[in-house]
Amino acid sequence: MKESASIAHTFARAFMLRRDPANRYFADTSIHMHVPAGATPKDGPSAGAAIITAIVSLALNKPVRSDLAMTGESSAAALQKRRLMGHSYAARGQAFPANSA
Repeated sequence: MKESASIAHTFARAFMLRRDPANRYFADTSIHMHVPAGATPKDGPSAGAAIITAIVSLALNKPVRSDLAMTGESSAAALQKRRLMGHSYAARGQAFPANSA
C-alpha cells in the first residue's frame, strides 16, 4: 500500500498542476494516509485508482459520486467481473482504465 499511495500522490500532484496550475492544495497541505492493520491488503492498480480519486477529490474540494465503482484492473476477465459486481451493487457509474482490454 505504501508504494501505491506514493505513486498515487505523485500522479495526483502532476495531474492537478496540468489541470489547474493555480490550485494551491498540494503546496499548502500535508497528506497523511492511514490504512488500518486489519484492512484488506489490496495493493496495485485498484488501490492506486481509488487513492488518486480521493486525493484529487480533496484538491478540487469536490466529492466523488457515491454510486461510482472503479477499478485499475485492465484484463478482460477482471473487467467483466468488476462490471458484474458494479451492477449488483447498483453502481450508476463505472470507471475503468483507458487501455482496458
